[in-house]
Amino acid sequence: MIKNINIDGNVDSIKLRINFIDKDYRDKILDELLDFIISKKLVHVHYDKESTNEYCQIRKLKSSSTLASIVTSTYCTVNDFQNINNYYISISFHGLIRYQKNVDDRSKLLLQYIAAYLNTKKIPFIITQFDICTDIKYSLENLVAVCVNRKSRKKYHPLGTYDDNGNKIQKNVGTYEVEKFESKEKRNNVMKLAYLYNKRKKEIMKANYDIGYEVSRLEMKLQSRFFLDKEISVRTFLQELKDYKLFYFKDIAQKDEFIQRYNKINNNK
Repeated sequence: MIKNINIDGNVDSIKLRINFIDKDYRDKILDELLDFIISKKLVHVHYDKESTNEYCQIRKLKSSSTLASIVTSTYCTVNDFQNINNYYISISFHGLIRYQKNVDDRSKLLLQYIAAYLNTKKIPFIITQFDICTDIKYSLENLVAVCVNRKSRKKYHPLGTYDDNGNKIQKNVGTYEVEKFESKEKRNNVMKLAYLYNKRKKEIMKANYDIGYEVSRLEMKLQSRFFLDKEISVRTFLQELKDYKLFYFKDIAQKDEFIQRYNKINNNK
């Protein structure tokens, strides 16, 4: 039995960035934003001394776990042969769907509060990362994810647990990449990535929390480059997710046969 699962998207993670040309003004906006967050009493602001350095300062917004982080840093651009310092505040929301009701509710409310604050204060921001996921209450062993719209020159892993060299497709146990990249540089320069992984196992490993039943997740990460080239809308995001298909196999032998036929036809191109 092969079941083609219709993919609907949920937002799992999102990153916002506010750009500045003046460091003092950035720091003023940061202080006001932190004061607002503290006033809502949803999270505690924790200054991450271990990860912070002279170039990058990190603050974690914590409840029972880290819901979001705020990073302040700088980067340099060249204009008319002059180096110009640019400053920014980056706000990352980590996992809006963890299957812990209190955590999920707080995460979504925190996102709503911060977005409303920025809009009310008319502080312009851009989206630099957007993760869309679809969760299936089936074991990973019964699922296969493939890309069905190969307009780009990207390569894709052959289906299965191992690549054509006999190596695990990804280091994390139970997580498989759809796209294949020969170097970290190429990975960083793409518009999107897709993963299929065991969500239940990930929550146990990261948060010591057991969802209580099998959940597998197909997740698509839209990278910074995507937002430079594409129109930002819910319709656009969902259209990107539809480039992938997720198949369910009740019969594992039938799944193995499908994988062999698929790999032979596509030959990893």
